[in-house]
Amino acid sequence: MKSLSYSLASGFAAVLLLAGCTAAPGADDQPTNTTGSSDSNAGIDSAGTAADSSGGDSNSSNPDGAVTADEILEYVSNTEWSFSHNGLSDPVTITIENSAGTGEYGQTYSLGDPVEGDANGDSIPDLAIPISELDGNGFHELWYIWLGSDNADTVAEQVPFPIGVTSRCGHVVNSVTASNQGFTVDENLRTIYDQSLDCATAGSSHQIREIAVSELDGAWFPMQVSPSPAWGGFRPPSLWGDSDAVSTEVELLSAPTDSAPVSASLGEELVLFPVADSSRFDSMGYEIIGYRSSVTGEVDSSDTTPLLNCAFHRR
Repeated sequence: MKSLSYSLASGFAAVLLLAGCTAAPGADDQPTNTTGSSDSNAGIDSAGTAADSSGGDSNSSNPDGAVTADEILEYVSNTEWSFSHNGLSDPVTITIENSAGTGEYGQTYSLGDPVEGDANGDSIPDLAIPISELDGNGFHELWYIWLGSDNADTVAEQVPFPIGVTSRCGHVVNSVTASNQGFTVDENLRTIYDQSLDCATAGSSHQIREIAVSELDGAWFPMQVSPSPAWGGFRPPSLWGDSDAVSTEVELLSAPTDSAPVSASLGEELVLFPVADSSRFDSMGYEIIGYRSSVTGEVDSSDTTPLLNCAFHRR
């Protein structure tokens, strides 16, 4: 079966420009407003933000027998992490001890300040935690969710897809806060229109997305629940600067699994963008597609910037 990206390319006349479904490629200058920290011992932010103490409230109320947020933090500070360098490649396993680790080729890893919330609605604390990778001049900070457990054999389980990425000359996660349904990610995206900006300046496309976690076909996935249903994980660069609205010929799903909610229905008018290849999603049998609808890019805001989403279709 031909990919949807191939069909798009054959149907439009467009210059292949590197623009954002969310990201621009990384370079060597670190953005100034990264949210993480090199020391997670600063404690859990139960107010709901790693960057702004006025953030949302956590709704977790720790049932009898369930783990506490402090127990989760202790566990994740001394265990193995799944780390996908750019959110698209196959993940590697990083051993974290005392909130730090070293990669196979000398990369250094450190955990930042956690944010407590309840991402899957089970009233057990969950943590959103940034893990940063420093590799020479390269810098990536990925936000992952760890789900607390009421199982005596399991303290917490990592959702293996990052919900936000900060990188040099790339996107910037301004803050992650607890919300009613999980966590809210406030981010600035770098697009084709930001090429004249220096690498320390955040991109001009500001978006706020609310992310929950759903179990689908036996696996955990981050799901965008607001402003519109879509993929809740990292969304890769678009290969086009702009495009025309078309009527979709396939359903687009909110996660790379057959039982995922539909993000875009058959025949819906959307502006579609092919995005960077992902070996990870390819191996799962899905293609990730960027799209833009009439929904704007911020929750409870008058901002009229079109929301940039990603979704999936089976190859």
